[in-house]
Amino acid sequence: MDVQAKKEKLLKAIHVKELDDCFRVKETEEGNVLFQVFHEVKNGGFLMTIDINDKEFTPVVFHIAELEDPTKEQEIHMLKLLNDFNNNSILLRYTLDQNGIYADFSYLYSAEYFDAEDLIDWTISAYQEIRDNRYAKIMQFVWS
Repeated sequence: MDVQAKKEKLLKAIHVKELDDCFRVKETEEGNVLFQVFHEVKNGGFLMTIDINDKEFTPVVFHIAELEDPTKEQEIHMLKLLNDFNNNSILLRYTLDQNGIYADFSYLYSAEYFDAEDLIDWTISAYQEIRDNRYAKIMQFVWS
């Protein structure tokens, strides 16, 4: 299934889930379509991106926070926290790189079967995991 067909399916699923006003849709130079939303959470928020592409997987990435010039000790502490999250999460993989703290998952499907409503359901579950169980712990560390 091509990118435009997936885009249309996802737009329809977003409408069915009554999330029309949430997403900003942006096409990239590479031909991907990004569905982005900023989720506000206590004293902050994080950016979520669904990356519709021509592959048989769809990456969903949550940019949770940035660590500005962390010390080695802070990096180690954050990596231990993210490792604990990874050991206790079936859906999300938490990572730290030079640009910040992320959580992501890939929605996999066969070439002919892209279920956009299922993708939205998985994305909502991932969002709820971050909002309810991870965000405060990450930000407590970032703000300290």
